[in-house]
Amino acid sequence: SSKKPVINVDIEKCDEMLVIHIADNGIGIPPPMLEAIKKSLTEKEQLPTDHIGLKNVASRIRLAHGDAYGLSIESTQNVGTTVIMHLPI
Repeated sequence: SSKKPVINVDIEKCDEMLVIHIADNGIGIPPPMLEAIKKSLTEKEQLPTDHIGLKNVASRIRLAHGDAYGLSIESTQNVGTTVIMHLPI
């Protein structure tokens, strides 16, 4: 049986930062790919081409607002994926 797709968006103010969690209940990201994505988001390395949008958004946020802001990602296979965006208020 397949589960109904769900996307949750949660927005909160934390100090002087806006934190946005975007979570799904999808198939998740395999650990080796997840580590590659995380590394590229923090260390400015290249991502596999099918994830270039994440890299572009993270880079633009950092360029506009500084290294304290940007994207992070967490994922568990067969549970889902969460992208967390940190923005200035």
